[in-house]
Amino acid sequence: MTLENEILIASLAPSYPAYFNCHPEQLVTALKLLGFRHVEETSSVVGMAVDMRLDEAKKRNGPIIGSSCPRIADEIMAGWPRLQDLMSEVPSPMELHGRMLREKYGSTSKLVFLSPCPWKAEENNMKRCMDEVVTFGSLEEMLLDSGISDLTKLERTPFDSTVEDPVHRLSPLVMGVHGFDECIKRLDDPNLLAEGYNELLWCSGGCFRKALKQGKSDIQLHRILEAWEE
Repeated sequence: MTLENEILIASLAPSYPAYFNCHPEQLVTALKLLGFRHVEETSSVVGMAVDMRLDEAKKRNGPIIGSSCPRIADEIMAGWPRLQDLMSEVPSPMELHGRMLREKYGSTSKLVFLSPCPWKAEENNMKRCMDEVVTFGSLEEMLLDSGISDLTKLERTPFDSTVEDPVHRLSPLVMGVHGFDECIKRLDDPNLLAEGYNELLWCSGGCFRKALKQGKSDIQLHRILEAWEE
């Protein structure tokens, strides 16, 4: 990713506390030291996404399969094409945030989605809602290459976005069905899908578990819940 002579805007996926062991606003400082002009939380659009999904559920009969997990969408297209009609038409939070950021910061800005999920790059290749997708692992390497190693020693800088309800930051942790086996059960037998909205997340433990570094056996829930505390 080229950092020079570009207005970089970061959209930070909600699972960052599972990967970066620092106060969230110290991570903002690190990103701005790296060259990002503005840093926003993707969680800032979760409330809007929920409202859109509720409206969709009112207008459609039967189960709806959510749009947040790109691996689910790929698997349905490849192995369960008969279920494509059940896919939600509501944009994923990444896509929704990308639209908002483009309108807010203009067409000359470069939008970068920061996430633990490598499949988000594939989603973006299809939808072109961001200019680039960078995994947390790659981001950490960029920080280290720039001499930013201990984020806990940095000052705090507020995000350039507002999250209306703190619970929205936990959305990938609390929503839906997690894990390969559970997802496959429901794709093989759509009768197991609930009436209305079904968010299926391919990774066991969802996006937060995906964000944990190798060697972390369990989601450190206390760290995620306490990320914003002093």
